[in-house]
Order: sequence, then structure tokens, then C-alpha cells
Amino acid sequence: MRPTAAQNFVWVPTAEYFGKRPVFVLGSLILFSCIIWAGLSTSFESLLASRVVAAFGGSCTEELGAAIVNVCSYLRLPRFPLRLYSNQGFTGYLLSS
Repeated sequence: MRPTAAQNFVWVPTAEYFGKRPVFVLGSLILFSCIIWAGLSTSFESLLASRVVAAFGGSCTEELGAAIVNVCSYLRLPRFPLRLYSNQGFTGYLLSS
């Protein structure tokens, strides 16, 4: 969990420089390609390497997801979409247990 949290120092300045949405798409593409790589891996070393790189790409979606939802919200309901985004993880946890 700590390395994923440390990626905040990489993704947030990159998103400020290039824009949130292109960086979010790049991180999602990294994550998607690493998931395919993990599925096709034939050794433990390859699987471990794919999961490490996938954690790098997945941390982007964790860091920038709330910021993108906050930008896309309406002016008259500024906190409602962010509240839905925040509650979806908790709701998924309740449904899975």
C-alpha cells in the first residue's frame, strides 16, 4: 500500500502539467495492459513484474478519480457526484461480504 501511495508524487504533478484526463487515460492503459500481461504470464517472476507495474498504473486511477469527478460535477450540486464516487467503494464492500 505504501508504494501505491508514494505514486501520488508522480501522478499529481504530471496531471497538473499535462491535464487530468490524458494522464488518467494513460494510467488506465498501463493498468489494462499489465492485467493482460499478468493473465498471459507463464512464470512467477513475470507475474510479479506485471503486478508491480500494474500498481503504478492503478495508482493513477485512485489518485485522479475523485478530482475528475469533482471537475465534472454541476454547479448547483457540487458535492453530490463526489459523494456517489466516495460511497461506491463502501457499497461494493457491503455487497461482496
